[in-house]
This record gives sequence, C-alpha cells and structure tokens, in this order.
Amino acid sequence: MIHMRRGSRFAALALALAAGAGPLVAQAQTRVSATYEGRLVIKLLDVRHDAALTPAGYRAGARISTGGLAGAVKPFALVVRSEGRRRGAALASERYRQQQGSKTRLVVFPAPRAPGAVDPLTQLLRLQLRPQAAGPCAGRLAIYDGRQRYDLVFARAGSGAAEPRFAALGLADGRSCRVTFIPLSGFGGEKGRPPRPKSDIVARYAWSGAAQGWVLTGLAAGTPLGKAELTLHDLQVVRAAR
Repeated sequence: MIHMRRGSRFAALALALAAGAGPLVAQAQTRVSATYEGRLVIKLLDVRHDAALTPAGYRAGARISTGGLAGAVKPFALVVRSEGRRRGAALASERYRQQQGSKTRLVVFPAPRAPGAVDPLTQLLRLQLRPQAAGPCAGRLAIYDGRQRYDLVFARAGSGAAEPRFAALGLADGRSCRVTFIPLSGFGGEKGRPPRPKSDIVARYAWSGAAQGWVLTGLAAGTPLGKAELTLHDLQVVRAAR
C-alpha cells in the first residue's frame, strides 16, 4: 500500500497548483470546472476544481482524493475552499478552509503568522489571471494554508502549441514553467528543519480564450518512488446570464 505521506511535498504542490487550476474571467457569474488525474506508476489521485468570479469577489474550491487501483492506496480526501474580494485584477483573500476527514482548519487573512502570504487558491488564481502576453511563468508566490508556509518560484522553461488533447478543450499557446518548491515551515523534517527545496518540477499551462486565463494542463515532479504526474482530464467554462 502506498501512503500519501511519502509524497507529501508533491501532494502540497498538487494542492497549490491544481486548486487554482481553473481560469477565471472578468464577467459576472462565470463558473469554471476542471478535473485532473494524478499518477505515480498507477493512478493515485482524482482532483476536481471549481471557481467563480464576479466584479466584486471570488470563490474557489478543490477536492483531492485517492483514486484508481483499489487497495493500492491508503484512502485520502482533502477539500479546500477560499473566498475573497476583487478589485480590478487584484484579488484579496479573506477566508480559507481546509478539511481532511474530521479535521478542519480555518484561516482568516491577512494572517499575522505569515505576513505577505495568502492561501494557495488565491495565489495561483492571481498567476492564472496574468495577461496572455505576460505568461504564467514568472515570479515568486508566498503561500500559507494555516500550517504550512512555502514559496513557489516560477521561471519560463519553454513554449509551443497546446497538445491536441488540450486543443480539443479550447486551449492554445502552451507554456512550460520550471517551478522551485521552497518549504519554509510546518513540514516537520529533521531537527525541526523544513525539507530541502525541490527544483525538479515542471508545470505546463495553456491559454483559454473562452475564459481569458491560463489553465494548468500538467505537472511533473520526481519522488522517491518515481515520477509523479498530474494531467488535465476535462475543462468546462459556463457563463450564466447576468
């Protein structure tokens, strides 16, 4: 049986990137749903993300759960929600809730214990709202989920046409980002020190014309058990009547 704790850093990264995976457009009552599959030798994770943005605010959520071969993976389910205010292109997180089994964590922002950092959903939504010309692969994101504090540093690693399977979902202009995951606190580790930074991570994005935003299409990272991958399975953009 594979225990999720063996890939805890990849799980945290998958949470951060996939939870903010859906693009958000400026029109009122626009809803986006994206589903992903995570594999490590076999299928391990199912990820679903839902988000909505209005001119005054936003709400986003994700569910990450084990899936695939029965009995090969210890049952695991994580549900996260975030909401906040919006002014123009700026998103300001207000509340973040994370639930795993009977344990629930609520964080109110700004958080005194992590000044300058916000929840993973909000931070990645900011990235995905960047203009097409700017691209998603630049900058350092400060993230705090109420326990773990970490940074994600993005650098451009390549570009090209979207893969046919993603083009069929209305995506184009593929971009590859080299991502460095820098754990700062809340991860345990030897002698109370956080784990070492992880830099063998590649995140792939493509542009959604319908949603006017960047969509995470894939994520790959090395683990002690082999290469872990997260891949976009389906994407839906629905614009409700105003």
